Amino acid sequence: MEVYASVLIASTAILIFLSECRHVQSAAIHRQRSLLSILFADTRAGSGDYEEANADTMELILPGRSPRNRPVYALYSRTRWNLQIMADGSVSATEDRNSPYTRVVISTTGVGNVYIQGVETGRFLAMSEEGEIYTTVLLDYDNVFRDGQEDNYRHFSSATYPKEVTSRHKSWYLAIDKQGRVKRSENKCNRSSQFIAIGVF
Repeated sequence: MEVYASVLIASTAILIFLSECRHVQSAAIHRQRSLLSILFADTRAGSGDYEEANADTMELILPGRSPRNRPVYALYSRTRWNLQIMADGSVSATEDRNSPYTRVVISTTGVGNVYIQGVETGRFLAMSEEGEIYTTVLLDYDNVFRDGQEDNYRHFSSATYPKEVTSRHKSWYLAIDKQGRVKRSENKCNRSSQFIAIGVF
């Protein structure tokens, strides 16, 4: 009888724990959707680059789970490297397109603006005020990129930095050089900053 009671208590505790995990996960997604609505409705000093986003239509990808009814891509640079969003927060490049860390979802946040999320890790690509390429768990201004085209290739520049784009301070673009180093570039016509979004399954 005591053994039965112990098993029942343990099972109940496990069920409560799993229920709490689902609740925390659901709450985290709700918070991120609320942040998205606020974040992309902000015009940030009147720049007009951000538009209000409908958070209810956004699907935040949980680590290791394939998105529902969403295209998944590998970002292939003209320097012949594939972008990788790693679990440790770093961003790297690989020649192996079958690496699970190359799989990304590109989501629109407004006219010409996107955020890029790794499917395997759930982390978001970002560019810092210093031009460093990194990733985050939660969305912020550093995660917003302008999605443009040049010679039939896509390029992604920070929508936030530098804060003032002039002839001296040019836009900062995501790039992968010939040695496979992920960095920023100030030239959208450079092969290192031009990408093909290849559909993967």
